[in-house]
Amino acid sequence: MRIIKFFSFFLAANTCLCAPREIHAQDKKIEDQKIEVLKKGSRIVLLGDSLAEGMAAPFLSLTKKCNYKGYVYALHSTKIDYWSKRIDKVMIDTRPALVIVSLGTNDSGISKPELQRPHVKKIVSSVKKHGSKILWLLPQQLPARFKSQDEIKKIITEESEIFLASRLETVKDQIHLTQSGYKMRITKSWMHLSDIGLLVRLPGVEPGNGAL
Repeated sequence: MRIIKFFSFFLAANTCLCAPREIHAQDKKIEDQKIEVLKKGSRIVLLGDSLAEGMAAPFLSLTKKCNYKGYVYALHSTKIDYWSKRIDKVMIDTRPALVIVSLGTNDSGISKPELQRPHVKKIVSSVKKHGSKILWLLPQQLPARFKSQDEIKKIITEESEIFLASRLETVKDQIHLTQSGYKMRITKSWMHLSDIGLLVRLPGVEPGNGAL
């Protein structure tokens, strides 16, 4: 399994500037969880598809800046079931305190989305079994041809305790984000986790500026 540490930037000519920039967070039963700030040196994994590849560089920059150890497991075109078969090995190999999952986009076009529910459960249960926290980044609003996108989001939100929804700049395919969109997505996600007390706050960022 390869660890992605770099990613290719999209050309500015492919940028769609009409999409609004916003990100919204929801925490299910977060008040019932014991939240403690992760200690320096804690390990954080970013796992997912091509959107995770796009966030890899800014994610690794953030982890280094905040004295965490970042690991990226990302592969383009992968679906939830691909990673459900590999999540146990990822957890054993890295022993992370937090896993950030960016999956569901490629599943949004399948004909039977409910078949992915057991795989969502497997990813969540594996992370929790190892005593780690999980944040799931939901797919953005996709073109109409992705007919299962609402069902996939519903499954993820029902099975995962902390999840984020966003609507950020995309390139012309209306799926992948711009360079600034990837950076904003992982930065806002980090800020939200800081606001709920899980991650150390980014330098110069005041409370309440996270993805709420």
